[in-house]
Amino acid sequence: MKIKLVFFLLVLFLVFSAGFAQVQLGGSGCMPIKLVNVTPDRFECMKERLQDAGITVPPGNEGELSGQGFTAEFEWDG
Repeated sequence: MKIKLVFFLLVLFLVFSAGFAQVQLGGSGCMPIKLVNVTPDRFECMKERLQDAGITVPPGNEGELSGQGFTAEFEWDG
């Protein structure tokens, strides 16, 4: 649970620090988190910052993040 919270806070910080995106949360549990208004530059920056934090991020616009005890799927539709 602590790892999920750290990951979620890292993503929120990366997105909102630039003020370019909004988050739409699903219900509870394993519902997806949708980030809107993420530009291509911001998307690449988010991936780089996650990699700098030790998270494995595959190249491309979709895949599976993993590291520090968690896995998550992502998809960016541009």
